[in-house]
Amino acid sequence: MGLGDGSAPVEGSNVVHTFEEAGNYVVLLTAEGSGDCTGTSTDEILVEVINGPFINPNFLVNQVDDCELKTVQIEDLSEGDDLEYWWDMGDGATYSSQNPDHIYDEPGTFTITLTIYEPVCDQ
Repeated sequence: MGLGDGSAPVEGSNVVHTFEEAGNYVVLLTAEGSGDCTGTSTDEILVEVINGPFINPNFLVNQVDDCELKTVQIEDLSEGDDLEYWWDMGDGATYSSQNPDHIYDEPGTFTITLTIYEPVCDQ
């Protein structure tokens, strides 16, 4: 099987290949018979490879001026289209909104983690 991107031809019935660049590739598929079923059949198929989504996660944590400094407001600065958010506030609380506010039970130092999911390309 020629993959159309300059890589070496491959053989097998379940071929997996990663194209390094976006673009259109003509893949040449050759099937050969064996035993009493001899012969060769060749077909070309066009494969379109597109770039994945651009995602740049980024956020600010703003501490609200209250007496115990336990309230934070998250300001999402992420770049990307149609993003879904998962915030882990470091104390067991989680949120799926873009800009959550959170009140900690006790003052302290917490690690806030943002996980972004891009549903169009399932990433």
